[in-house]
Amino acid sequence: MAVVLLLTSCQSAREHRPWRQIYIDEFKLTYFETLLQKAFDHPQFQKATAADRSHFSEPILTESSRALIEQYTTQDAAQIKQDSIQSLGQRAEGAQGKQVWRFALERYKSKWLEELAEGEVGRVE
Repeated sequence: MAVVLLLTSCQSAREHRPWRQIYIDEFKLTYFETLLQKAFDHPQFQKATAADRSHFSEPILTESSRALIEQYTTQDAAQIKQDSIQSLGQRAEGAQGKQVWRFALERYKSKWLEELAEGEVGRVE
């Protein structure tokens, strides 16, 4: 009987793991896309991201996850703009201004965002 419970438990954990990773991936992708939209703040960029089909067709993220993404991407977009202003006269002429892609990619790959996404999926489970 204990063996059956153990096997059932292991099987359930294996089936559960892919959904968890899907949620984390969707959280991070949504964060990345939202940050780019806010930082570029340009109608053509908004149109391009609306045409992108990288996301799942059904909504996966909870409203609280989306609110958290909104909060942090607003802060990050403000930081990008502030960095752009501060870069004037501080960087080589060609590197002055917004560095949206660099910032967004560093944020996407960061341990901080991974842990934030893992915390959110933990609330959903």
